[in-house]
Amino acid sequence: MSDFLCDAHCHIDLDKQLLDLLIKYNIPATINCQSRKEWHDYSPLTKSHPFLNISFGIHPWDVDFQEIENNLDIFQQTPIIGEIGLDSVWTTNDILLQKKMFIKQLSLATDMKKPVILHTKGMEKEIADIISYFPNRYLVHWYSSQEHLKEYIKQDCYFTVGPSLLTDDAVKQVLTTVPKDRLLIESDGLDALAWALDKDIESVDYLDSQKNLMVQCAKVLDMPLNEFRDLLQKNYLRWIN
Repeated sequence: MSDFLCDAHCHIDLDKQLLDLLIKYNIPATINCQSRKEWHDYSPLTKSHPFLNISFGIHPWDVDFQEIENNLDIFQQTPIIGEIGLDSVWTTNDILLQKKMFIKQLSLATDMKKPVILHTKGMEKEIADIISYFPNRYLVHWYSSQEHLKEYIKQDCYFTVGPSLLTDDAVKQVLTTVPKDRLLIESDGLDALAWALDKDIESVDYLDSQKNLMVQCAKVLDMPLNEFRDLLQKNYLRWIN
């Protein structure tokens, strides 16, 4: 593929269509693992396909059945911890349990000097406050709140622009407010793309969607597409390294 695409945060669908596309077109991407099975399925691919990266963390949706202690070996191996965070919108998991798990993982990431991918849904202020006690390199994934953005910018966080750019003013605000050298794009996976684009997953064209997101970002920023593509490449390499 001649065009540079990067997917800074994605989940692999059950039938692994997205994984096949990433490998076929040599698309730099960070694959998120939420379980030991996913880790063992996908982490070996980073050796045979060095353009792929991997992250592992206990998601706020999973805090009621996942334990850090049972996954310490994976935390030690993963280059990136995440996505982790807090969520008061899409899960009914106890928020105190979420906070306990989140803080444990932040502490682990700090001790191990590993960057972190953040999930912030509905808990943007709380997370911004918490991470201030754990200085680190953070990627805020698909930030979609109109508030508290500057509190993350002050902490030099990276941000992904999610696929809902054209329908969510909060996502557009990320693109126009965050320093350009801290911007990335993501798909979050085919399921998330289908949700964001209001399509059936079978009709989602991943390559077209990601290219369109890149084009739209460049248009909003009034940047030549090649210049924005180069910016994404530099930002992504800086983030993962």
